[in-house]
Amino acid sequence: DGTGLYAMPGIVDLHVHLRDPGFEYKETLATGGLAAAKGGVTTLCAMPNTKPVTDSPDKIRTLRERARRECPVHVSFVGAVTVGQEGKVLTDIAGMKREGMACISEDGKSVMDARLYKKAMETAAGEDVLVLAHCEDQNMVRDAVIVNESEYSKSRGLAGVTNAAEDVIAARDILLAK
Repeated sequence: DGTGLYAMPGIVDLHVHLRDPGFEYKETLATGGLAAAKGGVTTLCAMPNTKPVTDSPDKIRTLRERARRECPVHVSFVGAVTVGQEGKVLTDIAGMKREGMACISEDGKSVMDARLYKKAMETAAGEDVLVLAHCEDQNMVRDAVIVNESEYSKSRGLAGVTNAAEDVIAARDILLAK
């Protein structure tokens, strides 16, 4: 009896950190999936910031097989843009797509090499793969504390992160996407 209740489609969480493999003390496929199901989330998009990084077709395949066994909700694994999330060598985007990956991201950082990122965007477009960008110029946040640059941060002598760190990469990525 659903009297007084609401029925709606399941929620898709486009950015989760399951941290499995490598950081299971933080989250696992099973615990993340149980928490999602409890909250009405039916699909998780798991970021590639694991150890090892989710950056190859084999890793996507292995994680998808494990998720089918261990996780009560659907998991879509996000592949890294570059090998090891090091910003140097493009991953096999087409190969990861064949294994079921729908998105790429460097999660938590930007690919600072604009030429390489442009190639990643072009490859992703050709493969019908979504690019999830984390817009943050790493050179502008290198010595900052995780606090916005403001009168508050300045009054306490904290090197805060300026909004321009995000704006610069967002503008770059928009131009590259054109």
